[in-house]
Order: sequence, then C-alpha cells, then structure tokens
Amino acid sequence: MNGDWDIVNGRSHAQRHNTRVASEACAVSPHRKAGPCSADPCPRCEQCAESRDRGGQRRKRTPDGERDRQPVNREPVHVSNIFVAAKIGITARGGRVFPCPGLLQSGDGWDARRRRRRNRAGDGMQRTADEPRQREQHQPRGAPLMLTGALSALAALSVCVGFASAAPCPGTNGHLRFGSISYRQVSGYTVSFKIETQWRRSFSSENVFAGSGEDGRAVLGDVVDVPGVQISAAGVAGPVVFQTGDGTQHPLFLTVTHHSLNNSEDFLHGYSMVEHTYRAPNDGGNDWLASLSGCCRQYGPAFREFQITARVNLALDGESLRAKALPMIVITNSPVMHNVNILANTYMGATAMAWRIAQGSELGTATMPPTSAATFPVATSGMLALNGSALGIGCHPIVVQIASVRSVTPYDAIIKVIPHHMEPLRPVFILGKPLLTSYSSPGIRSAEMGTLHGYAGYMIYFTLSARTSRVGSRLADIRSMALPEGAVLVNMTTEGSLGNHILNVDFKWTPEVAQSHTHFVCFEAIDAPSDGDADMLSSGQHCVQLEVEAINPAPAFDQPAPNATALFYMRVPNAFIISGINDNPYDEIVLTSQFPLTVGQTLSPPVASEKRIKATDPATRVSASAILSWTPGLTLGSYEETICFILSQAGGPGITPATSTRCLLMIVQRCKYMTQPGDDMRKVGELFESDWLSLWALNVNLHTFDPPAYTEVLIGREYEVQAGDTLDSIAKEFGTTIEGIKRLNYDLTLSETAARVLSNSKTICILPDTCTE
Repeated sequence: MNGDWDIVNGRSHAQRHNTRVASEACAVSPHRKAGPCSADPCPRCEQCAESRDRGGQRRKRTPDGERDRQPVNREPVHVSNIFVAAKIGITARGGRVFPCPGLLQSGDGWDARRRRRRNRAGDGMQRTADEPRQREQHQPRGAPLMLTGALSALAALSVCVGFASAAPCPGTNGHLRFGSISYRQVSGYTVSFKIETQWRRSFSSENVFAGSGEDGRAVLGDVVDVPGVQISAAGVAGPVVFQTGDGTQHPLFLTVTHHSLNNSEDFLHGYSMVEHTYRAPNDGGNDWLASLSGCCRQYGPAFREFQITARVNLALDGESLRAKALPMIVITNSPVMHNVNILANTYMGATAMAWRIAQGSELGTATMPPTSAATFPVATSGMLALNGSALGIGCHPIVVQIASVRSVTPYDAIIKVIPHHMEPLRPVFILGKPLLTSYSSPGIRSAEMGTLHGYAGYMIYFTLSARTSRVGSRLADIRSMALPEGAVLVNMTTEGSLGNHILNVDFKWTPEVAQSHTHFVCFEAIDAPSDGDADMLSSGQHCVQLEVEAINPAPAFDQPAPNATALFYMRVPNAFIISGINDNPYDEIVLTSQFPLTVGQTLSPPVASEKRIKATDPATRVSASAILSWTPGLTLGSYEETICFILSQAGGPGITPATSTRCLLMIVQRCKYMTQPGDDMRKVGELFESDWLSLWALNVNLHTFDPPAYTEVLIGREYEVQAGDTLDSIAKEFGTTIEGIKRLNYDLTLSETAARVLSNSKTICILPDTCTE
C-alpha cells in the first residue's frame, strides 16, 4: 500500500528504491533462493533484475568470472485480460508485470538510467556515459524488468510509452490528455454515453493506436482500442473500461476525429459510444456515478491516475451537458489573470448552471492548482480565472465539474502555459466574423464571445479566418473538438506566404428542432513552422454562441393594412403596394395572389431583398414587394371583390414553409366617373350612352360644361332596391333599359340570378331619362 502511494505520488526512482521497497521486491521474487536475492535483506532491488539477463535466463557466475545461463521457469499469465499485454506492451507472469522489450533497448530511456545507477552501485566506481551502452550491446534484447503487484502494472505502463516527442511540455510518459463524459436518454432507463478522450498518439506498442496513417498510426476515421491500465482492488492489472456505476463495465473503442499535425503536438482525439440500461432512474435517490479510470496522465507528477466521473440521474435530467471548451487551454505566464470560458450545453441547447474545480475521488490521484492559480470567482458564470505566472510554464492538469439540474459533466483537460514573450507570435483570428482576437489587457487575450442567431431547419454558415505572422510559419489548421452534432468545418483555403499566412474555413450546421436554444462552439488556430517537428503555437480558445430558434416565424405583411379597401374610378389607372417581411433572414419569401387575377388586374414580379447566406451577413430580415395595378373599364362600375395575397417562405428539404395571407377589398366607385384630360360633359355622355343634359342635371355642383381633368362627376344616382323590385320594373319606372342598368352595375352582370333576383336594400346605380315624360 505504501509502495502504491509512492508510485502514485510521483516520487523519484531513487526514493522508490530505498531499502524498504527493495526488501519487499526481493521478498516476492521467484529467485528468492538463488542469486543475489538469496541474501536477506536484499541491498537493492535492482540486483534482483541483475540476476536475470534480457533473454529471460538466470545468470550465475562461474569461478572464473564468466556467466552461464539456465532457463527460467515462467508461470502462466494472471492478468485479467490479455489486452494488457497486447495493448500496453507488458508481459505478465504470476501477477508480476514486465515492460515491453522494445523500450529496454533505448540507451536514453528510464531503464538505461536504472542500469547506470545499478552499475555504479555494484562497482563502486564512476562509469562513463558510453560504458552502459556498450554493456547493453552484449545483452540479448527482451530481458524483462521484474516489478510487483499493482505497482508493477503502473510502473511498467510508464516505461512502455514510446518515442520522445518534441512537445514543449515535459510529459510523464503517461498517455491521457483529456476526458469528458456526457449522456442522452434513449428511452426508459436506457442512456447513450459519449466518452470523449484525447491520448498521446505516440504510445509505444505496435498494436495500440495502429491505423491507416502514413506513419502506421491512427488518423481521422480510424477506430482503435482505448489504451491504459486499470488496477483492481485485488491488485490485478486489466484494460481501461467504462464503468456505469451499477457494477457494469464496458470496453471502449475510440473513433478518431482529430490527430496531431506533427510530433510536437502528439495527440489522438475521438469519442467512444456506450449504450446502457439502468435498473432504475437513480441509485436509490443518489446519482449513478459513471466513470473512466486508470493510469496514467501525460502531464503532472508521474504515475497520476485519472478518474473521470459523471453523475447520472434520469429522474431529473434526461440528458447531460457536453463540454465545449478545448481540451488544451493555452495562456501565457503573465501575472495578469487570464479569463477562460469553460462552456457546456446539452444536445437540446440547455446550458450549465454551476461550475467548480473537482475534488476528492473526482481527481483520481491528480492534484489541482491552488486557488491563486485557477479558480471560478463566480460559481454560476463558467469563467475560469487563471494565473499563468502562478502555474508556471508547462502543462498542468485541470479537472472541472459542470452541473446542470442534477447531472454533472466532467471536464478533465490541460492548461498549457507558454512564455509571455511568445504572445505576439501566436496566431490571431481576424475580420471579426464571428471571431476576432481581442485583448482584455496588454498581451492578455479576451474571452469575449460573439453571438449569432439561427433557426431550426436552416443552415448556420460562417467563415473563420486566422493569420500567423511568425517568421517561417504557416497556418496549419482551424479546429474545434466539440462541434454541435451535424456540424462540419469545410472548404479550407489559404492566402499569403510563410510569415504572413491566412487560413479560412467554413462552419456549416443545420440544427434540428430538437437542437434549439443555446449552443457554444470553440475554435483554435494552429500554426506550423517550416521545421516540421518544431513547437506549434495556438491562438488559444475562441468561442462563439449560437442561438437557435425553434419556431420559424411566419412572414408578415407590411402593406396593405388589415381590412384595407382600395378604391378605383372607371378609366383611371391606380396602383397599390403589396409588401411583407420575414424575421427569419435565412429564407426567401415569395409573394403571390391566392387566385388568378381577372378583369385586367396585374401584379408585378415581386422584388425580394437578399437573404442571409452566412450567419455573419448584415441582413436581419428579408422582404418582398409587388405592385398591384389596375385600370377599371367603363363597364366595371360598382365592381366589388376581395383579392387575397400570400406571403410564403421558399422552404427547403425538411422545412415546412410558414405562410401569411392578407386580403384587399377592391371597389370601383358606383355612379362616379373621374374626368380625363380632354373630357367635357358631351364626351362623358357619349362614354356612358347617355345624353349630356341628363348628366348635367345630376351634377348640380358643376359650374362649367368643360370641367378640369380629374374632376369627379356623377354618371347616375344610387337607388335602394325595394321589396318586389325587378330590373324590369325599375327600368320602366326611371325610363331606362335593363341593359342600361347593367352597364352601370357590373355586379348585376355576373350571373342571371344576380340580375333576376334583387335583394332588399341593395343599392344600384341608375341614370334616369329626364327627357321622357
């Protein structure tokens, strides 16, 4: 147990190999009765390893100083799954774990340093750097290093971790870089977990992270096993598994979504999906604790275990938050506080309610920075305050718990602190649509976010542009590790040259109705020096807030007003504007008449404003307008009809266009005529087949036989139909004809019934014959 604590807390190798630990190692050695370990106590546990050669054979000195070799009987494997041997390059025998042979060949690795110390202790004299290497050349490869129990698995895991990278952050030879767990309720008590993780891509074993990349390792689209080792309570090493909290375990397979661009980045990022059915919505009123745990973290003290824990309570939360902040937060070592948004939202657009630094079992064996270096000043804001000077240059684990109503999402990430003098060399986002690198203080990048609005069913589309001015560098990527489901980054284009290079990429996402409300997307721009393995610089996290409206607003008419009436005169041209707007700027609107127009009416082709193509376009709404034109003929007096117009969205695949209708009452003045240029009373009489004297008698307000143009004159008088009236009786009464009455009343010509049956109180226009007795 004490040994476990020593390993977990990252003590130096010299400290771990003190006399007490050495005695324990010898006590469990299979060679306890032979070789140097037969002495009790054993002076150093390295001597146990000294008694074995690399070929797995016991060495025994002959009297003349030469060594003979005898086969060593090995016990069968007792680890819980051969996965350990296959995936982390460790051979296990009788509960003991031996590191992979490949690394033991390295003259610069941890094992070489152990041999150099061992040689000095055995000979009592100083050796040169070359002597241990010469000794290695005479040893057969593959000699396993004997460790004990659970310590053996953890220590061996740290040994078998591959080639050294050019990363600016010195690692511990662990491999976990980032982890987060979210879930969505499928039905009943069945949930779908999404476990997002990031690992060190250069993990050593040939079977781990092998993929379709040019270097033989995994790249985008590959599916690989999740590496690492988990030690059971009985001290048995096994593969890392996902535990749902109810005693069930699931193996994990990583679908790769991102990978490093060069050896200095050295990461593999992706997700694992697990569907699980619980027996109840919660654990007897408590939350189910779903977790991914094992060893080891890449950064921080050596042998730090990870314990990524999410809380599940289906009685209160049908889905949890998904962390949207980047897996690695990059700041400088300035003493001025950096503010970083640790953002999260659910699939359906709900946002987080509280944040805090993880504690206790939520950390595994990691240690968190002091509050002077990392803290949430306001627990409900999600703004993490970081002091790069207090943290120090390097990479530091940070574990945050993000709470919704009851569910809790872990955000197990890295804070990378770079020298402050590197700040001017970092990439920046430009153009401000929607991201722009700004500064809250000199040299301190702001966490300010822009907000864009969209509608369910319509694409949210914008272009990101970033620039690097670092000498000899180009921009290699603009990326986001947690795009909304269904979103993509496409159409990457470049401009400029090394040292003045611009990269553009398009974000496109068509949210579903279920994805309405608030979503966060965080990006970073990465440069690539001309030296392919040199350190890459990041712009740091830049985020945008997307507000998705679930309800697609229907277009609305501007003109005409509701219940409006349009008045016309016979032979007088007139026009009215029909127009509308739509508060959804992502769709065009179409303006049409509900039914075909008649009697010479026309609607001009609608003129529509430009819709919003990109979410950053200035349009806040779209509009359409057309002109209704009409010149009623001489036979259309008393015309009265309601004409309706429709405003409709153009719509698209999966979209039901919203529509609006507006109607206009069209009336041609009854018994009235507007004179046109050149008209006199005689000409007006001829137009309506009447004598001018009768018209003159009706227009008592006229003072001239030749009225000015656009003067309203009466061409008849209004008569209210009485009970028993017919057109024939009315014509006889006023000395006119049925045809003469119809000529002044268009509505009486629409059907035989209209002309034959006159309703009481109906008003018609008649022109009496004043010259007939």
